[in-house]
Amino acid sequence: MNLIVLGVFVLSLALIFFRNFFWNISPWKVMASASFILVLTDTISIYEAFSFVDWSVIGFLYFMFVLSKGFEESGFLNNFLAETLKYFKKPFFIFLGFIFLIGFSSALLLNDTIAIVGTPLSLLLSKLNNINPTPLIVALLLAITIGSALSPIGNPQNFIISSSAQFSGQNPFIVFFKFLAIPTIFSLVILAILLWIFFPSLKNLTKTPLRTYSKSQDYLAAKVAFYSLILLSILKIFFNFHLFFIAFIPAIVYLLLTSKKHHAFAADFQTLVFFAGMFILMETVFRAGIFDLFFQSKDYLSNHFTIIFSSLIFSQFLSNVPFVTLYLKAVNFLDIKQLILLAASSTLAANLTIFGGASNIIVLQNLENKARFPLKEFMLFGLLITIINLFLILLWLNLF
Repeated sequence: MNLIVLGVFVLSLALIFFRNFFWNISPWKVMASASFILVLTDTISIYEAFSFVDWSVIGFLYFMFVLSKGFEESGFLNNFLAETLKYFKKPFFIFLGFIFLIGFSSALLLNDTIAIVGTPLSLLLSKLNNINPTPLIVALLLAITIGSALSPIGNPQNFIISSSAQFSGQNPFIVFFKFLAIPTIFSLVILAILLWIFFPSLKNLTKTPLRTYSKSQDYLAAKVAFYSLILLSILKIFFNFHLFFIAFIPAIVYLLLTSKKHHAFAADFQTLVFFAGMFILMETVFRAGIFDLFFQSKDYLSNHFTIIFSSLIFSQFLSNVPFVTLYLKAVNFLDIKQLILLAASSTLAANLTIFGGASNIIVLQNLENKARFPLKEFMLFGLLITIINLFLILLWLNLF
């Protein structure tokens, strides 16, 4: 066993694990430094480092970042959400429609994008109707996470799981929808009912936002790209092509049509560096036999409750993406139901604490000097809806 690999691995996990308590080192810097040390000490070669990276994941994320930037800056996504809400007339259905729009948008786009666009929409709804924004913000936070668990492109960890060797031969969209569609729909409805009961002010929710953006060239480019994304997601159900193309083709279409070509360089490159470094570190650790040291017996890791509790706990500290990558490396014999449970529980961990998901931090930052972040309400309803959601998922999985 390579002691350098073990030392780099333990130190990297410690730096990420305790980043919210003792120091504030960006996770991308940790992963980049770990990879650099492994190459510098000749533990792995530069060629091996590049070969360890799953470039389809990096490419998928890059093009989704480009799309997200276009959807956000053109005003298309904000307008799409506002325009759709106008079809709901009664207060409860406006609120339910808001939750479903946020949830299903998160299933198609990266949840960070919905967090960016959804925060001002929540505040606008509360201002238009003269109500406390707390229930709308709580609904936004929880619906983003619940909805993003629904599809293989809803968040990075789902994409990694659906692109893994253990998922080979399966249609990711069909599998995710088969096992998660019904629990997700019920969970979103229950979330709406719970918040409706505990926040009577929602009964005053009668007005919805109007269109605020003109149909510029960039708006139309984003619109064509958005519907291309939906079309490709539907086609994926019937045809066998890599998930990467669901982001690649719409992003290329957008860049060809938009006047803002600089969006090609507007991706979150720090996140991309984090993912590349993570792949290098985890593959090096796996090949060095470190996992055999930590997991002498791996059978218990495929247990449903082990998957759930380890996902909920460790995703708070390691972040859900490194946790999922680590789990997939440690346990290479998970069946489809166990993979779906890993995807769902690692995603839903974001509804337990503010540090469980990046979308929570984005909403927190966007609320600064505008409204109070409802931490107590978020954690209370987050815990409740996570228990309900996971119970429904387990119940549904047992029917197959």
